[in-house]
Amino acid sequence: MRRLLVCVLLAACGEDAAPVPTGTVLAGDQLMPWGIAIDETSIYWTTLGQGAGPAQVLKMPKTGGTPTVLADGQQLPLEIAVDPDSVYWTTLHGTVWRVAKSGGSPTVLADSQIYPLAIVVDATDVYWTNYRGGSIARVARTGGAVTEVVTGQMLPNSLATDDHAIYWTSGDAVMRAAKSDFAPVAMATGQDHPSAVQIDAQTLYWVNRGQPARGSVMAMPLTGGAPSPIATDQAVPDDLAVTSTIYWADWGEDGYDGSIARAAHGSIEIVAGRQAHPVAVVADASGVYWTNAGACHEDQTTHIVYCDSGAVMTSAR
Repeated sequence: MRRLLVCVLLAACGEDAAPVPTGTVLAGDQLMPWGIAIDETSIYWTTLGQGAGPAQVLKMPKTGGTPTVLADGQQLPLEIAVDPDSVYWTTLHGTVWRVAKSGGSPTVLADSQIYPLAIVVDATDVYWTNYRGGSIARVARTGGAVTEVVTGQMLPNSLATDDHAIYWTSGDAVMRAAKSDFAPVAMATGQDHPSAVQIDAQTLYWVNRGQPARGSVMAMPLTGGAPSPIATDQAVPDDLAVTSTIYWADWGEDGYDGSIARAAHGSIEIVAGRQAHPVAVVADASGVYWTNAGACHEDQTTHIVYCDSGAVMTSAR
């Protein structure tokens, strides 16, 4: 059966089948790993658990080893971010958390949020999107009063920040707001399910997830202008990582046809193929890292999607 699956994916079983890089497993048998973040030495990620085991926040060295549980018994932890001292994450049950990288008791920074999802950190504050609430909220990294800095958005599902502004996706638009007044400005409109907004010093990036159309990876100047595609005809691009190279995670259309791809020197290369539903990707000078949700199936009664055999993966740059 395993050989048959590989044959179908490669469309061949003879010597003519080209080898496909598949990456290296850093942590296997994870219960639907989701968000991922890195610093100079470590990887941090969330697992949804889904009733088959604990929903957790974990860390491990980039070089591999035994994962350390930073927070256990969470209620569907989703996206994750780090600063020099702490780890931050959102949960489906309306909370935003912080825990020291060294461990200890997690602290609730915000509760009663409406489906908090994407999360980022700057020098002083934590920002997140309230997906169902249509807002972007902020709290000091040390805790305190929660403020909605942007409201009236349509299902904001991704978020990025620099010293001067925040960037997010809303409906069919990619948005920006200066931190001086948080007035929303549409950078690009008419996009096809935009998500995974990222920035570097000069450029704003995002994916168009498509559905039912094929997806794309997009870019435009931070100063404004016309969006242009970096990659088109992608299956379901789900997340982006921006270094000197642009990486993206493609969820794929079936069990093991997901991939991690990159755009460099005018071409698109597959960093890792045959992935089991890649969700989130990050990268730095040491390599590219991502979460595979695992083999997924939909419960026909509840219509909830369950995944098992998830993994945290890496590949050298």
